[in-house]
Amino acid sequence: MASLRRKLAFTAALTAGALALAEGVARLVPVPTDDEHFQPGDLLCEGDACMEGAAALPQLPNGFRMAPSERYGWGFVPGSEELQGNVVVHINSLGLRGDEPRIPKPEGRLRLMTLGDSSIFGYGVEDDAVFSAVALRGLDDADLVHGAIPGHDTHQSVEVLAAVGPKVEPDVVAIGNLWSDLYQRPATDGPRFDFALYRHALHGLTPWLGPRTIGWVDSTTGAGVPGPRKLPRTGLGVYQVNLAYLAAEARRLGAEPVFVLLPSPWDVRGERTPDWVGAYRESMRVVADEQGAALVDGPALFADHPSGLDLFYDQVHPSVAGHRILGEALGEVLEAL
Repeated sequence: MASLRRKLAFTAALTAGALALAEGVARLVPVPTDDEHFQPGDLLCEGDACMEGAAALPQLPNGFRMAPSERYGWGFVPGSEELQGNVVVHINSLGLRGDEPRIPKPEGRLRLMTLGDSSIFGYGVEDDAVFSAVALRGLDDADLVHGAIPGHDTHQSVEVLAAVGPKVEPDVVAIGNLWSDLYQRPATDGPRFDFALYRHALHGLTPWLGPRTIGWVDSTTGAGVPGPRKLPRTGLGVYQVNLAYLAAEARRLGAEPVFVLLPSPWDVRGERTPDWVGAYRESMRVVADEQGAALVDGPALFADHPSGLDLFYDQVHPSVAGHRILGEALGEVLEAL
């Protein structure tokens, strides 16, 4: 009996040692963080019910290749290319989408900078079809700096503006943060035990796991309703403060802030916006009014539009046609400034 206990103790100690060694090695190997935050394509289906028109979504690779950033969490690898189905996204030396901006900015040149998440970044849309590029088509001597990065919330956009804004010297900053601030994370009462082995296993099994969803898309409570034990990444009050801060910082850089309120399929279907989403939208309207800033009202532009769901790839990402509508509206704002 004593011999059996010694064998079991030895086996347990050996197993624990092997696991500890494996965990140590796993921590030395970076794990892609696409399972840690919202990624495009997460929202296509809820159970067996897929949104009408979802087949129009470009083929989705296994998330974006994100590089860690000490300042704002994650960004793109400078000088790289990202492939989203048949759409190639070019990343410049600043780690942002688009052409290399001339620094310092040439005198007399109009420079537009955008801030937001993947809907503003232009998921599934070619570089020249993103709404911000469309807005500049009728303007001479103008260029674009894409400060929007998939998954970024207002906190991260504050850091992007602080890091990049002084270098690129924007004349207009289009602020469109919404969906990634609404993203709900689990509410935890204690510390989270984060094992590298678990994260590696989860990443490796991703192709065989079911589609991920975000907290406010829940078939049991209705879209836009907070899920059980969920907290938004950015609380409503903080979201409003962050928007006001972004506008103030844009002006401190000598730029005019413009807010871009993002639409959703609820708008084209003429459905009532869920209160949870409507409150965040109203916060942007309030800040735009208080700051005396222009607002591109996406929900109003898309309401009852004859193109319907063809304006979207999924519940949050506008299609090429959707970007064209937003871009034309932003272009009118730019011409009026």
